[in-house]
Formats: sequence, C-alpha cells, structure tokens
Amino acid sequence: MNQSPENLEFSYITWRAGFLRTTLIAASVFGLVAVIPAVFGTQTQLIYKWLYIGVYLTLLVVTILPASYSVKAGTIIFLIFSLGITGLIETGIWGDARIFMLGTITLASLLFSWRAGWLFTGLAMLAYAVSGWLVLTETVPITSTEVSQGAFETWVSGSASVLLLAILIVNGIRLTQTEFGYAQIRAQSTFKELLEERSTLEQRVSERTSALDKRSALLKAVADVGRRHLGVLLHGT
Repeated sequence: MNQSPENLEFSYITWRAGFLRTTLIAASVFGLVAVIPAVFGTQTQLIYKWLYIGVYLTLLVVTILPASYSVKAGTIIFLIFSLGITGLIETGIWGDARIFMLGTITLASLLFSWRAGWLFTGLAMLAYAVSGWLVLTETVPITSTEVSQGAFETWVSGSASVLLLAILIVNGIRLTQTEFGYAQIRAQSTFKELLEERSTLEQRVSERTSALDKRSALLKAVADVGRRHLGVLLHGT
C-alpha cells in the first residue's frame, strides 16, 4: 500500500515507546524465571525474598495497567537500579550489581536520553563509592556469608570497569540518537520538498487543463461561426 509523504516521517519517540512495551513484557516473562529460584532458594535471606517479590509485582502492575510513558519508563529504571543497590549490599563487589547498574544506565539512555544515562552513571559511581566505604570500614557488612568484603583495590577495579563500560554505552547511544535526529530532520526536509513539488505540479496541471478548456471552447466557437458562415454561403439569407 502506498503511503503519502506525511505518513512516512520517522519518529524516535514512537520507536522508544515500542521498545519500552517490548522490554516490559520481556522483563515480566523472564523476570519470573529469575524470581522463583531466588524466592524458594534456601540461601536467600527473607528480606531479600520479599524485596524480589515486591519488585516483580511492581513490574507486573506497570506492565499491565495503563500509565504514561514517563511513569512506565521511570519505574522500570528505578526497579533495576534498586536491584543494583541491593546487590551491593548483599554480595558487595562480587555480585550482579554491575549488571543491574549497566542495565539501568543503558535503559535510561535509550528510554529518555543520553543525558539521563550520564546522570545514572554518576549515581552508580556514587553507590559504588558509598557502598565500598561502608563495607570496607565494616560499618555495614555485606549480608552474604559466601563472599568476602574484598579489598580496596578490588572495589576500585570493579567500579572502574563499570565506569568504562558505562562511558562506552552512553557515548554510543548518544551518537546514535544524534544521528537519528539528523536523519529525522533530513527526512522531514525531503518530505516537505516533495509536498511542495506535488503542490506545484498539481497547480501546473490545473493551469494547463484550464488553458486546454479555454482553447477547446475557442475552437468550438470558431467552428460554430464557420458553420454559420458556410450555411449563409450555401443557402443564402
């Protein structure tokens, strides 16, 4: 089916809305696979079990119930960031906190903008700094008994690796979003030119048709006059 130029405009806003919808559905499905072992595992503390259940139920509510884009996007980013903080408290530098932190940074960049990605990069580094200080000074010991608190160098190395990956991710998304913006501007400019050319062509066709109609009417009038004169010559008056 042919589409008019007005309907061919690329929209990054439309794309990220679809991406958010797909992400929420996927997180609801695969999140259940992750929650069940954590909840029924014998080594998971009770407080974390309830936390994981609460996070998953919140995710389901946001996925199913109608809400604005900002609410849905902000909620899933907040939930993932909360899991990152929980990971730092539970297993310190050794756990899955870096995965959740990088996931938060990536989603913030994609669902909002690269500036949001830099914001959450800063928040992640602050979380690592505060958690590392609390754990290393034994002010707040990690709750897992299976891992050690780690050394200062380990925390610095782990935080630096997260920061490096975050920089690569956010910068890559920034360049992509910028190019998308340029592409949209170029597409809009091209469509505008096409519309103007179509309007000009339609006007020319209309003018040509009007000219042909006038010419046809003139030729008909001349023919009528010729026939009358011919009748006069043949039959007399």
